[in-house]
Amino acid sequence: MNIEETIDQLAERYELDQVKDIIKSAREQAQGNTIDVAVLGQFKAGKSSLINSLIGKDILPTGVIPVTAIITRVFYSPTESITIKFLDNTQKEINLQELKQYITETENPQNKKNVESAEIGLPQMQWLNGIRLIDTPGLGSIFDNNTETTQRWSAQTTIALIVISTERPLSEQDRKLLDEIKKFSYKTYCILTKADLFSDKQLTEITQFVSQSLKTILKAQIPVLHYSIKKDTEKHKQHIYQIIFEPLLTNTSAQINKIYNYKLLRSALLLQNYLRIAHQASVKTQQEQRELKEKIFNSQTSANFLYQQVQLIASDLKTQVRHKLEQVLLPHKQQIIKNIQDNFVKEYKTWNGNLYQISRKYESWLKDNLQEQIKITVERYRPQMLDIVQDSAQRLSFFTETFTENIKKKILSSLGIEIKTIKWQAQLRPFHTPDISVYRAFDSNIDLLWFLFPMFIFKNTFGKQFLKQIPQEVKKNLYRTISLLTGIINQEIEQLAQQAIGYINQYIDTISKALSIQGEKIAQLESDLDTLSHITNQIATNAENA
Repeated sequence: MNIEETIDQLAERYELDQVKDIIKSAREQAQGNTIDVAVLGQFKAGKSSLINSLIGKDILPTGVIPVTAIITRVFYSPTESITIKFLDNTQKEINLQELKQYITETENPQNKKNVESAEIGLPQMQWLNGIRLIDTPGLGSIFDNNTETTQRWSAQTTIALIVISTERPLSEQDRKLLDEIKKFSYKTYCILTKADLFSDKQLTEITQFVSQSLKTILKAQIPVLHYSIKKDTEKHKQHIYQIIFEPLLTNTSAQINKIYNYKLLRSALLLQNYLRIAHQASVKTQQEQRELKEKIFNSQTSANFLYQQVQLIASDLKTQVRHKLEQVLLPHKQQIIKNIQDNFVKEYKTWNGNLYQISRKYESWLKDNLQEQIKITVERYRPQMLDIVQDSAQRLSFFTETFTENIKKKILSSLGIEIKTIKWQAQLRPFHTPDISVYRAFDSNIDLLWFLFPMFIFKNTFGKQFLKQIPQEVKKNLYRTISLLTGIINQEIEQLAQQAIGYINQYIDTISKALSIQGEKIAQLESDLDTLSHITNQIATNAENA
């Protein structure tokens, strides 16, 4: 049995899925002839624009709204090919014009088409032959539950390019992403996009700030590079090639082997860490184990207490949503009214027909115009709405992190072992602008008596009536939209709360199992620890000889 199979078997024996994820990633890397370079970062940081620029062709959609949580892989192929892979393991060949239908939020809402990934082969990628660029969903955009989660991406990342906009350098979310990724990524780089927005002096100051912050916070020296799609693009592209891609392509097979060994080592160390806790606990009596668990898992770690704490956080977050939405959307009410009334005055002149026909046309026209105007407003402020959800995720993340850190300190105090864990990452879902409903033009059925009102006489009179109705319809539908968005966002917050509770319960269960192994299994644990010690030494030797 080889090293990979041994680690996989041990992960299966002790039910450690996170270790199995890393092994899977290592296996996939070793079997391929390309090196995966994942491009990660927050929504609107410029990930897709960066990839398009590196390719030299606008392949990936960009814009003010996020794409769905669809992983998109771009690599060299002598001829252009695009394959859509679905969650049911089927696939479909499409052309470039059809790509948006599968990977954008507007044309594939909530990933209703069940897309797993998009695989794009391009002749333009020849200069990076041996590299596979991976565009990932934006942190702070809305994630779909059916695709790979951020947590799994953390474990499977090989080479990571963390894209950060110079407009908002190194947010708390960027720090957390970097902290998580560097645990598993073979190499990590930071790329500051939109460099053209600042002078050389300002850019130097931003770079120094980011570099020093990373060194202080993450205790790591992460290279920081610049990029702009508008200024000195070729210079930036060549610099990125020399620093990031050229070393990988100089001897691709050797680099793949190093990455494979690195991932094996990470998985072995995580497994070894867990087994040390289990071994320390196994030498104690059942009474001592109970006392140890009581010390580590007190009343404040009970399922009921934690559930109540998470629900309190979620309730507090939900009470703030409507007010935040009103602050963003209501100031635009008068502008929406003016836009629709102006459009009505222009178009009403061209309408023909009797009162009944014009009333129905008005209702249909008003619905379309309301939908468009409110949708424009909602889409304009979608990033702020995404921030509401992301802020909720960060607050729940802080709670889970505080909880796990508390447990880790108790284990260190009780057993002298410092454990490592994968942080909870939220899975977020798309939401959409709600449908718009419009009242009938008249509360009564006066329009059924259309034959009594010749429109060449009464058209202006009814036009004024229609015009007067517009402000009330705008107000009603704007408040209705706010109410529906509030409900949608509150549902998402509740989902996040359930995810956080699930993560905590799984964490408790994993540690509890390790602390409950009885003395008769000591021999097995010691044997497995010896095996892992031998494996880590062997991997280190293989890496030196590679």
